[in-house]
Amino acid sequence: MPWVPSKILALGKLPLLIGFPAHWTLDDGLLLAFSQNLAMSLPLPTAVQKITAYRHLYRSLLKAVQYSKPARYTARDQLRRAFRTEDPATFDQQKIDNTIEFLSYAAKEAGLEHKLVKNILLTNWWKARIHAPRTKGSKETIAAEMQRKSTMNYTMTLAMLNDSMGLCLR
Repeated sequence: MPWVPSKILALGKLPLLIGFPAHWTLDDGLLLAFSQNLAMSLPLPTAVQKITAYRHLYRSLLKAVQYSKPARYTARDQLRRAFRTEDPATFDQQKIDNTIEFLSYAAKEAGLEHKLVKNILLTNWWKARIHAPRTKGSKETIAAEMQRKSTMNYTMTLAMLNDSMGLCLR
């Protein structure tokens, strides 16, 4: 069975406004105004909330990848980078809860969720190996330019998946 966020379904009509595609709402402008007002009115997360979210996400990621070696290090590095560099105003507890639930389904059985997590981490592992830091004087080759442009579709697809399901996968 595909993953459906149970916490969101229990809220009735509210999911039409939080983290779902605009065509599910009555008015695109209403969704934009609602999301902007919600982001402005939410308080910044405390240090305890951020640490708890980090630990829950990391534990769920390890279970989802079954502690396999290349995947767990890639997941750890991505999670660290996200929590260290992201703006605290973008912290969304609902998205984190949805992501933890998604990862728990990925850990339970080797279904669509597990394959998505596995392929995302594999793609990011290869990106880290291919896009190693260049020296100051090196020039980008044509193959490297093609590689950089080909990942745009992947990035956009992942962003749409996150928006439609209320997740925070990278």
